[in-house]
Formats: sequence, structure tokens, C-alpha cells
Amino acid sequence: MGATHSAAAHYTVWFSILLAQMFLIRVPLHGQVETNLTHHTLAYSLGVAQVKEENLLPKVHSGLIHALTYEFHREGDPRQSVTIQAGYGILSTRINHDEGSFNARLLLSYSPVFSVWRVGGFAYCVGPRLAYSSSLSEYQTWDEAHAYWGTSLSLGASNVVSLDLGTARDLTFCLDWLLLGITSRPERFRLYANERWTFSNIVKIMNSGYQFGFANDVFQLNVIARYRTPVFSSQFLALTCSLYYSRLNIEGGKPLREIITSIGIGVWL
Repeated sequence: MGATHSAAAHYTVWFSILLAQMFLIRVPLHGQVETNLTHHTLAYSLGVAQVKEENLLPKVHSGLIHALTYEFHREGDPRQSVTIQAGYGILSTRINHDEGSFNARLLLSYSPVFSVWRVGGFAYCVGPRLAYSSSLSEYQTWDEAHAYWGTSLSLGASNVVSLDLGTARDLTFCLDWLLLGITSRPERFRLYANERWTFSNIVKIMNSGYQFGFANDVFQLNVIARYRTPVFSSQFLALTCSLYYSRLNIEGGKPLREIITSIGIGVWL
């Protein structure tokens, strides 16, 4: 009974935080001029990933992750952003660093953020965030017969703080967190034969058996710092650094934990 009450209290706290973020969203500031300007960002990032697939074994696989990102932005209130990111890397443990395991990942997200506070060149915006994320790995050394994945469609909040540095330069900090959604994970014990590594089959299994989760089962955090400076009359250079953390789990299984720290460079068109 005590464990049940503890879990209920834990979920209540996280749900209260989510509600508080949503209540901060309000209508556009009085007198604020809205625009319909659109921007496109193309970026490359290099990161260090640490992946712990506890359905397989309690060891951390680490290595470099290369990622390409496309972002679409529409100015106004709300300020809308759509992100598409694809990444790939080879990961290994300390005891099998000569034989790496591949990791491929995909992120799709949409976030409309609303102005909450604006003073001079300082602005704070907040809004909901909807994201689809998927991470696929094959561990040839430990289990070459099966695929391991973590896929989620989750909801949370996006917080954006921006500082105008003058001469068309700015500094932006983003804090995105997702704590409820549906998750697909492999079963902890699988007795069937080798995985069919066809595109259609992998997509199918990575999006099957979804379970609803909250906080302990679905939690993703993304922190981004971006510095933007003009390079041409209507184009900007963007330098970023980011930290990503994810924990995905389903009932009867063990979690997939991921931490990625990265730096990137992009062009803002």
C-alpha cells in the first residue's frame, strides 16, 4: 500500500508541473506586432552517446553520433517550430571496443511557444511539445539475432529564453521535457529466430506493442544553447551545444537509457 501511495504522489507531482507549464501559455502580448516570417535551418552535429540497453545487459555502449537536422520556424505568437533529425553512430563497451554496434536514430517534433515575458532584449516563451523519437541498435557481439529499440510518441513542454545581443546577434536557451506518451520496446525475453532486417519489418516492429507511460516509463529531456550571428544580409551562422537524456520502458521490461552531448554548426536561411 505504501508503494502505491508513493507512486501516486510521484505521478501527481509530475502532472502538476505539466499543468503549471500549460497555464503559463496565454494570448499574444497586447500591442505586440506579429509577423509571418519563416526560416529554415540546416545543421550538422557531432555528439558523444552513452546507451544502456538493460533488456540486453547492464553495460554502457558509447561512441560518436553524427546527426543532420532540418528545422522550420514561423515567427509570431505562437512561434512555431518543426524539427526533423536523423543520426547514426557506432557504439562499443570498454571490453569490446574493437567490435562496435550500430545505432540509428530519428526525431520528429512540433512545438508552438507563446510569449510570456518580454523585457527589452530578453524574452521568455513556453508552449507544448509533441515529439516522435526512435532509436534502433544491433549488438553483434552480444545478440546479433535481434534488434533493440526504443520508440515513443510523447507530450511535454518547451521553454525558450532568448537574449538579443545587438547587431542581429542573439543567444537562445531551450529546455524541452517530455513525460507522458506511448512507448514501443522489445520484449525482455524473445525466443523466436533471427530478426528479418528488411526496412518494412524493422519499421513494423519498432512501432508495435505500444504502451502508455508517464514519468518513470517515458521521460526525455533536451537542453540546447544556440548562438546566432549574421554572415550575409539574410543568412545566419548558428553554433549549438546540447544535452539529451532519455529513459523509456514498458511493463515487464527493463529501460533503455540514453545520454547524448553534442556540438553543432548550422546555417539559418
